[in-house]
Amino acid sequence: MPKRVILTACLLATLACDSPGDTDNGFTLLKDVEVTDLDRVDEAPILPWRLGETPSVRLGGVGRGEAHEFVEVSDAAVLPDRRVLVADGRTGLVRLFGMEGEFLGRLGARGQGPGEFQSPSSILLAPGDSIWIWDRILWQMTLFSPQGDFVRSERYDPTDSGLYPVQGMWPGEVRLGGKGSRLVRLINKSPAKVPNGEDPVLVGLAVHRFGASKLDLLELLPREEQVEVEAPWGPLSLTPPLAAGPRITLDREEHRACSGHQARPELLCVDFGGNRFGLRWSIQPRPVWPDDPAIDRWRDETMEAYSLKVSDRDLRAMISNVPVPRFYPAFRDLLFDELGYLWVGLGPSSGRPFESEYLIFGRELNLEGRLTVPTMTIVEIGANHILGIRRDSLGVDEIAAFPLQR
Repeated sequence: MPKRVILTACLLATLACDSPGDTDNGFTLLKDVEVTDLDRVDEAPILPWRLGETPSVRLGGVGRGEAHEFVEVSDAAVLPDRRVLVADGRTGLVRLFGMEGEFLGRLGARGQGPGEFQSPSSILLAPGDSIWIWDRILWQMTLFSPQGDFVRSERYDPTDSGLYPVQGMWPGEVRLGGKGSRLVRLINKSPAKVPNGEDPVLVGLAVHRFGASKLDLLELLPREEQVEVEAPWGPLSLTPPLAAGPRITLDREEHRACSGHQARPELLCVDFGGNRFGLRWSIQPRPVWPDDPAIDRWRDETMEAYSLKVSDRDLRAMISNVPVPRFYPAFRDLLFDELGYLWVGLGPSSGRPFESEYLIFGRELNLEGRLTVPTMTIVEIGANHILGIRRDSLGVDEIAAFPLQR
């Protein structure tokens, strides 16, 4: 495995800056690696690809029946036969829909037993068209047959000290690769014994290869930015809206993983032969759109998380003291598509807040150009479709799949 990259919490100072270029404190992922530098990527040519103006599939929204009422969509995936799976992290349900949006049934049920979920948050179509689902509360992977029948479960045991590369760091999120490997985001559940005495307020990014008995640590990065507000019981740390944080993605063939921290316009890519190489770009900071749906979502989730602990008046006062950044992070999304292209989301287009721009890198990580897509949280990019989560005009989660012609 490649040498680990250890980053100190000094990056937290950078995260609070007004724009990605305001402060240079020497932090970089790309020390001692070969780097491709790109100037003004926001002036790169627009790719001649075409995205459909209307969704080919749309799930959720008001007035479409109980099966379409989502609370907090955490992931979705298009099956080989074009059916669509949707995981709702708040209701604990995984629902299956047909190509025309018709409700077909559920995988598993809410609960804690075999084939049941508390908060399903990640879906993978495994080799042979089997389906893995990760539950972030139960720390459990559950396997279903292509027909939706329960097969078995695997739990990440927090007491298994031999499984984790950093003692005191356990899985907070799992994303799944195309051949069975798993990307694991490790977080502190207790004072972690971090290598080299670094600050323990870190996130570990690791790969759990298919069949391996332990996780391989790729790197440690600072967590998302936090600000301190005054709660009735004393100081409280909150993650502000649009906070920059660590991101990682694994290509479908599992040849390489790319990661970075949204505070910096750079990525470190590692192949599993141990080679490390970097991408770095310059970009004009993009002002935050005041009506960005992510801000409303953050406000709603914060209100719900503390509604039983704080009065409505005190809670609103706390939220009002959390600043909204003036500029978007250096990048917002990071995702390999089905064909091995790397998509780096830059955020809403200037003057066109309902559209977001992406940098598209080819299989050799050469910059192909830019593409504009409707603003949404993209969860899957296939050969001929883009699947994402967005909110309708009433603030209700919905799934939309747009046809893509390359």
